[in-house]
Amino acid sequence: MDPLPALQEAEATKPFASSITTSPVSPTASANLTPSEASIPVSEPILSEPLAPIPATTTAPIPDFAVQEPVTAITKIGDLQSLGLGNNTPAGLAEQLLEFVYVNTGLPWWGTIVCTTLIIRIGLFPLTLRTQRNLARLSYVTPHMQGLQNEMQAARARADIEGMRAASLKTMELYKEHKVSPFSPFVAFMQAPFFMSFFFALKWMAEAKVPGFMTEGLPWALDLTARDPLWILPMMGTLGILATLELGAESAGQNKLKDSRFKTVFRTLLVFSLPLTAYLPAGIFCYWVTSNAFSLLQGMAFKQPAVKNFFGIPPMYRPDAAPTPTIQGGGRLDPLQSVFRDANAIRMKKMQDDAAAAERIKQKIQ
Repeated sequence: MDPLPALQEAEATKPFASSITTSPVSPTASANLTPSEASIPVSEPILSEPLAPIPATTTAPIPDFAVQEPVTAITKIGDLQSLGLGNNTPAGLAEQLLEFVYVNTGLPWWGTIVCTTLIIRIGLFPLTLRTQRNLARLSYVTPHMQGLQNEMQAARARADIEGMRAASLKTMELYKEHKVSPFSPFVAFMQAPFFMSFFFALKWMAEAKVPGFMTEGLPWALDLTARDPLWILPMMGTLGILATLELGAESAGQNKLKDSRFKTVFRTLLVFSLPLTAYLPAGIFCYWVTSNAFSLLQGMAFKQPAVKNFFGIPPMYRPDAAPTPTIQGGGRLDPLQSVFRDANAIRMKKMQDDAAAAERIKQKIQ
C-alpha cells in the first residue's frame, strides 16, 4: 500500500485541526469517555491576544473642587453660603449684608451687628419720615372722621343717596386737603419685613454656629449663640421698648397711653415677656437694643420744633386744653371718661361744621 495518499490527506486536514481551540476536560468528564475517545489528544487553550498588565491603581483621581475644607473663619464673601446660609431669601440677604460688613470692616461680630443695624435704620429713615408726616396730618383728620361717619350712617338709615354721596365727597376732600390717604397708617408696617428678616438671619446664624459668633461677643456675653447669662441685654431691650412706646404716645398726643392705667398694662406685659425673651441668643439682642436706641433717639429728635421744621413735619393737632371737670358730689371724672367727654365735645363741634360744608356741596351738585 502506497503511504503517499495517506500523508497528503493528513497534511490537508492539519490546518483545520490546528485552528481548533479546546478547553481542558474535567476529570469527571474524562471518566465518562470511552477508551477510543480518551485517546484523542486535547490541545491547550490558545489566547488570541496577550493580557494587558493590570495598572497599580484603577481609581480615578478626585478633582480638587470636590474637596472642601471646613470653614473655620469668615474671611471672604461667600463663606456663609458654604455653611448653608446667605441664600436669596429676605433673611439670607440680611445674612449677606452682615457678611459684607464683617469682611470689609474687620469689626468683631457684635460690632458688625450694631453697624449693620444702623445701616438698615438709616436706609429706612425716608420711610420713617413719611410715617411721621402722615401721623401729623392724620391728627387733623381724625377729629372730623367721627362726625362724617355719623352723617354717613344717618344718611344710610334714611336711604338718602344724595346725603351718602355728600358725606363721601366730604371725606375725600378732607383727605385731599391734608394730603393723606386712608391707607397712610399702614406705611409704618412696611418696616416690619426688614426687622423680621434681620431677626431670623441672626437666629439662624447663631444656630449654625458661624465661626467667630462664640468668641466675638460683648465682654459679659462673649458667646453670641447663647443667652446673656446676666440678663443685661434682655433688660435693656425691654426698657428700650417701654421708653419708645411712652415717648411715641406722648409725641402722638394719645391721652390713653398717658393714663396710668394703660401704662400699667404695658409695663405688666413687658415684665412678663422678659423671661420669655431672655433665652434668645445674645446676637439677637445686639440688634434689638441698637434698634430700640435708634428709635428712642429718633423720637426725641422728632419732638424738637427745629427738627420738624427742617424735615417738613407739621405739628400734631392738639385740642384746646380744658380744666379737669368735676361731677356732682365734688368728685373728679375718671381720666378715661374725660377723654370721651373731650372727644364728644370735639365731635359735636365738627358735626356742625360738617353739616354746613355738606350743605354747600349739595348746592354745588345741584
